[in-house]
Amino acid sequence: WYQRRVRGSLMAQLLENRDVELSLACSYLNVNPVSLANLTSSEQFATFVPDVDEVKKWAQLSDQLKVEKDQTKVLDQLQKELQSLVFVIDNTLSLADIFLFVALHPVLLSWNEKQKAKYFNIYRYADFIQNQNFAKNFKELAPKKKVILSGLSATTHPSLVVASPQETQPKHQPQQTEQPTENKAQPETQKQQNQKENKNAPQKQPKEKPAQTPAQESSNEGSPSALDIRVGKIIEVQKHPDATSLYVEKIDLGESEPRTIVSGLVSFIPIEELQNRLVLVLCNLKPAAMRGVKSFGMVLCASNSEHNVVELITPPGNPHWRENSHRR
Repeated sequence: WYQRRVRGSLMAQLLENRDVELSLACSYLNVNPVSLANLTSSEQFATFVPDVDEVKKWAQLSDQLKVEKDQTKVLDQLQKELQSLVFVIDNTLSLADIFLFVALHPVLLSWNEKQKAKYFNIYRYADFIQNQNFAKNFKELAPKKKVILSGLSATTHPSLVVASPQETQPKHQPQQTEQPTENKAQPETQKQQNQKENKNAPQKQPKEKPAQTPAQESSNEGSPSALDIRVGKIIEVQKHPDATSLYVEKIDLGESEPRTIVSGLVSFIPIEELQNRLVLVLCNLKPAAMRGVKSFGMVLCASNSEHNVVELITPPGNPHWRENSHRR
């Protein structure tokens, strides 16, 4: 009770004069009527503020975005930090995400295509937050354009590419016209003579193919084959020692040793349902430290639009598992 009261008091200070953030937080937790007292007394508020110090850190960073001279430095920092994150604390939506989204939204609305490409991790993050139900009243960041995530590999990072209609159309090869029929009727001796002349003629050098532009390279990276998705078996799972919402799993992927993967599934899936479970794993993500434990991939799940129901994606096909096998 005491910790809950202290947490509420600290968050009340952060939310003072932040009417938009307060409204979004109440909307996400279904708190009605909207008020600071109702929000901090909500039963779900503790999970919405999993770490007070972390929330304060992200709130301060969000405030720096509003200072023009600090903006570029903060954006460069966010581009790196959001590289492997869906949400900023324990990979679960929290009050920190609301602070950050509200600060980012007006900045992103003013961006041109070059800025979106430079800060693709930030744009991907904000676009995902905006598509949650509680943020539906905000002006769309990418109206009437389909955003495609591409380039997920061990050596390249995700980028946002807007596909133009021309890029989606197949390129047609020019038709070859037939040679005049009189050439076909040449005597055999004439053909042999022509062949001799062709041998003596200087050979044409093959034309070098022009180097691909960054846009073409990005388009090539957009293939689903760039995603290294494998079937794995969870052979060990335990709760993260320093994060109440995270599991630490050991997953057999047919490699020399099991992979360690950290997942924010504590609030959605009981630990006993994960043990010996077959899962789909995205393997070619850059390793990321999650509260002190390095994660080497991501367990694929699906959720509803409110993100309050999350389920593992069951691998298709034969449910039987062969130990030390490698399946893609």
